[in-house]
Amino acid sequence: MDIALLASAAAALVAQGFLSEAGASTWVSVERMVASLRARFTGESSAQAALERVQAQPEDETSVDQLAIHVARAMKSDTHFADAVKEFVESEGQDPRGSQVISRVYNDYRNAQIGKVVNVETVHGDMNF
Repeated sequence: MDIALLASAAAALVAQGFLSEAGASTWVSVERMVASLRARFTGESSAQAALERVQAQPEDETSVDQLAIHVARAMKSDTHFADAVKEFVESEGQDPRGSQVISRVYNDYRNAQIGKVVNVETVHGDMNF
């Protein structure tokens, strides 16, 4: 998966986590990712500021986009961090709320290669893919 797409999904999931109630099941993994971001951004004032802006205003799309840029830069220079972000996004994709956030990020990308995304509400009869 594309680094920019993973970084955007991670930033959106962190923002969603800040919007959600602390203590919810999703919050535990978001809290771990935030701790990982804080550790990775040590000494990088602009990256730290981006994370703080998202924490203060998680609904601000510009702040989330700025955080995604910093996450992508860090992913490109640190493969262990990139693996942690990928694992975070994949694990959050298993949760229905996380899956919705990730789908929204994917849908915002032009020419994204999305595979196996299905939304089904009511089916009467057979269904084939």
